[in-house]
Amino acid sequence: MMKLLIRGAEICGVIIVLSMAVYGITHPEILHAMIGPIYVTNLVATLGGLLIAVPITGEQIRNKSIRGDAHSAAWKTIPWACIVVEAVLWLFVPNTMITAIANAAIAIIWGYLLFCAPKQ
Repeated sequence: MMKLLIRGAEICGVIIVLSMAVYGITHPEILHAMIGPIYVTNLVATLGGLLIAVPITGEQIRNKSIRGDAHSAAWKTIPWACIVVEAVLWLFVPNTMITAIANAAIAIIWGYLLFCAPKQ
């Protein structure tokens, strides 16, 4: 049952992110809508991204804990920190090339620690 809920959250996140991208392309006026200092598109994209990243992170950390992988302090804390930093960057920092590069670097670190880090 839990795996079904995890997959459902991930699928909802993908649908939210893709629908926001398509809606933003077809209705460019939404790109400038703001709630306080936050763009609506960034807020929705961040929420959709969290629906994708949080279940994957939890599942991978659980799998690594069951396997007993080495350096548990690194892969238990850094991916969560990456998610928090990524969300803050998306919400509060203007969309620039530097922000895009920082987001890509954080995503690479997150992916490496969860999927490619050495097992022992």
